[in-house]
Amino acid sequence: RCAALVGVTGYMEKKTRETSDNGQLSIEGSFGSGQTEMSIEDKGKDISMMLGNEVKIEDADIYLVKKDNIINIVIMRRILLIIMTIATVYSYAQNLQVHYDMGKDRGFITTTVEMFKPDKMGNTFFFIDMNYDAGGIEGIALAYWEIARVFKTEAMPFGIQVEYNGGFGQFMANDYLNGYFINDAWLAGIDYSINAKDFSKGISFKALYKHIRNKTNASFQLTTVWFVNFLKGKMTFRGFADFWKEDSDFNFDGISDADFIFLSEPQIWYHINDHFSFGGEVELSNNFGNMDGFNVMPTLGVKWIF
Repeated sequence: RCAALVGVTGYMEKKTRETSDNGQLSIEGSFGSGQTEMSIEDKGKDISMMLGNEVKIEDADIYLVKKDNIINIVIMRRILLIIMTIATVYSYAQNLQVHYDMGKDRGFITTTVEMFKPDKMGNTFFFIDMNYDAGGIEGIALAYWEIARVFKTEAMPFGIQVEYNGGFGQFMANDYLNGYFINDAWLAGIDYSINAKDFSKGISFKALYKHIRNKTNASFQLTTVWFVNFLKGKMTFRGFADFWKEDSDFNFDGISDADFIFLSEPQIWYHINDHFSFGGEVELSNNFGNMDGFNVMPTLGVKWIF
């Protein structure tokens, strides 16, 4: 649930001169096991921002991007990317996380399915959380998801974000099954993101209007999302921090006990290989989840990257 909503897939880039009269482009370089030489014909086509128009040569995907009269040939070689841009792969791949929650009065399993997909018009991110064997329930006790879309082109200094959150849960009390809803929330606002040139780290800042169904018509949320890859991509520190306006009634007496909520979930992961990682997160919250005041809830987890 902590993927940075910023950036594009990692790449290797070589710059060439402008196209010659016959529209011929060429590039050569050392890629992995030996020399690779490639030639691409422009044939007079407009190749500005042709992201997605692939020309496949063996196991390489080639993209042409024209900027400031310089033709960039971006070569994405899947095997090589796993080795040389492992940090970027870990930041943006789809993954499944399994956490054991060690917080006070918890002691249950949480799974998170997470996806982040960038494209030439921005990016899409979602996650689905499920808690198991909690509150006297055998099986799924809570299901919650968020989905967010950022619209941004190269010419835009800020992205435009829209988001939806919602879920439900169940628990046993006095031998009766009880259920509850996590109020639907719709958010919209702006996103400003910064990435290192090598995509080893990045951060996003978001200012969002928030509407919570049947609760708060005019609220706001401030969000920061970050990731940092280090030790040559073997470790990742990532997370988010949310601060928003929402009334909390801890005693269920109809009187608001708090007006604002803070939630942050920093994670640390050690990558065994390009698929499997282990680590965990610490949930830092204030007035979140019907818990009064500040709380710290650590987890231990494993992650599988698809």
